[in-house]
Amino acid sequence: MTSTIVPTKASREGRRLQFLDAARGIAAFAVMVQHSFEATVPSYLAWSVHHVNFGAFGVVMFFLVSGFIIPVSIDRAGKLTLFWESRFFRLYPMYWVSLIATLGLGYFKLISLAPQFFSHPITMSLVNVTMFQTFLHVPDALGVYWTLSLELLFYIVCSVLFAAGWLRRSLLWAWMAVGTMACSALTLGLVFHRSLPAGRLGLLVTAFVGTAIYNAYTDQMNKKNLYSLLAGLLLALLISFWFRFQVYPSTAEAEGWNLVGVSVSWVLAYAVFGILLMLRDREFPKWILWIGRISYSLYLVHGLVLFLLPKSLNPVVFAVAVAGLSIAISGLTYEFVEKPAIAFHRDRMKALRSRPEPSLSAR
Repeated sequence: MTSTIVPTKASREGRRLQFLDAARGIAAFAVMVQHSFEATVPSYLAWSVHHVNFGAFGVVMFFLVSGFIIPVSIDRAGKLTLFWESRFFRLYPMYWVSLIATLGLGYFKLISLAPQFFSHPITMSLVNVTMFQTFLHVPDALGVYWTLSLELLFYIVCSVLFAAGWLRRSLLWAWMAVGTMACSALTLGLVFHRSLPAGRLGLLVTAFVGTAIYNAYTDQMNKKNLYSLLAGLLLALLISFWFRFQVYPSTAEAEGWNLVGVSVSWVLAYAVFGILLMLRDREFPKWILWIGRISYSLYLVHGLVLFLLPKSLNPVVFAVAVAGLSIAISGLTYEFVEKPAIAFHRDRMKALRSRPEPSLSAR
């Protein structure tokens, strides 16, 4: 007689959340493809910022995923110290490995570093170690690092809300983020004839919207409220993008983004994330789930691989070579850097939980 294994609620939920790994995998792959063709096809960047930019698409997807899981991770941790410790072991070991490789290759002139790294090598390197270099006006050692500082800012805002006991009001904070973006864009544009950094601000807003999507997904929020929020978000983004990329474009942005290119890239990211969310009960291909698991390493590693391969290769050959080499290296760094760091943290947490409480007499 065979026994039937009934899946537990936790296992069913774990399977339903596989779509997040699929989203991460697609996002990392999209960023890698964008950067590969930018490096070998001179006209590709101009085409992508006017039509659809897969790098922007991928980054927006990453922030949707972060918004979906980070606030609930803080809530489940119960203490900010536990949350930040888990984030430290999740992010910093692999980041530091990437940074050491970048600085080593850069100082040996094998890849390009900003001139400040040669005039002030210790300061530039140490500031990059913190991952907060964007806010200290220090150049990133590697171009892809800019999103990490922004993600840490989202963690900080969520931590402040948690400490105040307000984190669970996801719809309120999402609407406030959307409203602040729209009002700021209108005020700066109409009164001061300037534009705000709509792309970066939009990513933070996207993270808060991701939190609202999570609450709708778990039936903690009426889905009609989510649809209203998404409509408001679309309006806020269009207003902000119009001023930033059409009316008062920033001269610092050499890429020359326009309203159509950035809008299509962002809408496509939301649409793909929504489709994956709707398909959450289905089995995803194991390869895309694996790419999702190594996506953090892949995001960091591909930025180095781009420098190491000859740009004279056929663009398609170059893109395939970047993908193959980046995935191979990322698989190794995931196994020997990311997983051990995460396992160390989990073992430490288990040890702390199993430690007996001190008796009253000991106190």
